[in-house]
Amino acid sequence: TAGRRTRNHARWCPLWILELAMKHDAIFVAPDYRLLPEAKGVQILDDLDDFWAWLGRDLNDVVYKAHGLHADLDKVLVEGESAGGYLALQVGLSHFKPLPK
Repeated sequence: TAGRRTRNHARWCPLWILELAMKHDAIFVAPDYRLLPEAKGVQILDDLDDFWAWLGRDLNDVVYKAHGLHADLDKVLVEGESAGGYLALQVGLSHFKPLPK
């Protein structure tokens, strides 16, 4: 059911993204990532690859065990602000697969 979450990110998450998730009965996932200057840029991009692999491999099990739901991984919205926006763009560019014709 929309609105359930395993971890509370509501204090910093834009209201519009939570409302969009609720409207579409979506599963909202907010990954953490390492920051500069403690991590190098290539390490942060590696974190994105690890997250994308986890999303495809483990998300359905995690969501099912926590809430009895299944994720439709054919419909993924990637969002971010500031550095998170750059990372959202990078994950889209790195992992985008066009729809079959």
